[in-house]
Amino acid sequence: MSWKFTGLITDVGANQSDSLLLDDLEIIFCESASGFTFNNAIKADSNIYALSAMAKNTFLLNTFLGYEYSFEPATLYEADQKLEILSQKMNILVFIFDGRGDFYSFSYFSQGKRLRTWAINAGELYINEGAVLDIEKLTNSLEVINGELPEVFHFTAQENYLINVIENFAQLNFQNELQNEAPNFTFYR
Repeated sequence: MSWKFTGLITDVGANQSDSLLLDDLEIIFCESASGFTFNNAIKADSNIYALSAMAKNTFLLNTFLGYEYSFEPATLYEADQKLEILSQKMNILVFIFDGRGDFYSFSYFSQGKRLRTWAINAGELYINEGAVLDIEKLTNSLEVINGELPEVFHFTAQENYLINVIENFAQLNFQNELQNEAPNFTFYR
């Protein structure tokens, strides 16, 4: 299975207004609709921003959002600079999960700086900048059923690594969220 989704997670959850994060990131939308699941959100059209307060975090998912950020050594784009400012009041993880293009990456922002950037491109380590974080500890929360993972959960090593980073940062179980039918997301277009 090849998934493609990107996103941004903050460690500030439901106590922050959804529209405040969209305003901070200068994302302009003309309509919204609520009642969508995590599974709906990672499969949404490219013109949709999916936003939710889950666990103690805020998730913003979009097909191309992660590509606005730099995954180049010692390079910050304007979008990265915005996250550095926002990270003065919250920790932020931005990521790309692109099974179709074989590109997996994340950057971690905290205390007004981008502290860590990691990326794998076509199976090769592309960037590994900054000190390794506690959230990178492999915990593998995927549940084995009858001695095997369900077909949908067969991941490559780099996919598993990135899923673990997302799970550890957000303190949630990716597998459970994919199967969760709770309508936690609002779509913005």
